[in-house]
Amino acid sequence: MRIMIFSAIVLVVTAPAAAQQTLRDEDLSAIAEKVRQFAPRDQFDAPPPQQSLAGRRFSYTIEPKPIGRATNCEAFPEWVYLPAQGRLNFSWSSSLTLTYNLLGANGPVFPPTMTRPRNAELTFRSFTCVKRIEPSYTATNAFGAQFTIEKMTDVVSAIADFEPLGARLAPSSWEASVSGDAARTMVANARVRVSGTLADWWPGTSVVCGRKRLEPSIRLPLDRTTDLCLIRGRVERIEVIDQQTGAVLYSVEPSARR
Repeated sequence: MRIMIFSAIVLVVTAPAAAQQTLRDEDLSAIAEKVRQFAPRDQFDAPPPQQSLAGRRFSYTIEPKPIGRATNCEAFPEWVYLPAQGRLNFSWSSSLTLTYNLLGANGPVFPPTMTRPRNAELTFRSFTCVKRIEPSYTATNAFGAQFTIEKMTDVVSAIADFEPLGARLAPSSWEASVSGDAARTMVANARVRVSGTLADWWPGTSVVCGRKRLEPSIRLPLDRTTDLCLIRGRVERIEVIDQQTGAVLYSVEPSARR
């Protein structure tokens, strides 16, 4: 009898622990892609139900890309090296989007109650990046002047949440004084690790996917579409690590700014 009672207790205690395993890079990517791949037949075709992610921990580690809009996606970690100064900078800035600017195949992704000014702003940090450089084209303004417009599409998955009002910005970059081969080695081994806790946008929806577009202007002749899948979550720690040694080179807590 004692053995049977002990076994039952073990089952009750260990099952939740397995279910709450921290979600890694590949887990988050698979969750986002499953939603992205859904293509509605018409405006009456609802997406399949999603599993709640509320309370789940996540921690992904990604390799920063060289700085530049031709090489990197929006809100994806990047690096730049200044050889004359011997300075290597890593940055992980978030980006902002408005809920009513995120459009799916059948219109706005977020319901009207979430597109009012109070809840309109979202910040996101990308953890996947696929950049598509498309053929440029020529545009003409009202005065007949012609401009060459660059055209590109970023396909990204990201952790996102509503922007807290009056938040103080935490540091979003780290710089090291290093030169020559040492800088080259540091870039090869440096990774950005982002950790936090997930939530749901609303019951039954933990991921939303849609597109937003930056339309070209005279000052910025760039036509940029961002294909976004947003997993709601609160980023609690960002670290720059050396993947070869495991050393933490820099650490910051963005959520502490609140």
